[in-house]
Amino acid sequence: MRCNFTRAVAFSIVAIGMTTPTAYSEPIKITKSGLGCFDKHYAEKLFTYSIEGDREALTKAITDAVIFDLCREFKVGQVVYREELEIFGLQCLRPPGETRCLWTLQTLTH
Repeated sequence: MRCNFTRAVAFSIVAIGMTTPTAYSEPIKITKSGLGCFDKHYAEKLFTYSIEGDREALTKAITDAVIFDLCREFKVGQVVYREELEIFGLQCLRPPGETRCLWTLQTLTH
């Protein structure tokens, strides 16, 4: 009997948490077109290739990103929601209707 009560309490807490208002971000617009990647480490790799000037590695990585849907393009004027923001220049932006955000440089929205 106690086990059922514990489950009911846990379910109630989860249900309340799902209906409690949470913080959300205001929509923002892309001001500079660029690429965003679902995987943060893949995005960092692309940005590293770019900074290093390794065009061959960058071209291969972008080609793979497009073929395997690892990254997507952000276009000027596109509306997005900022899900995460890091001190070192990365942010994760979520287009409306998407359930995952894409990691990109902060310069796309400034």
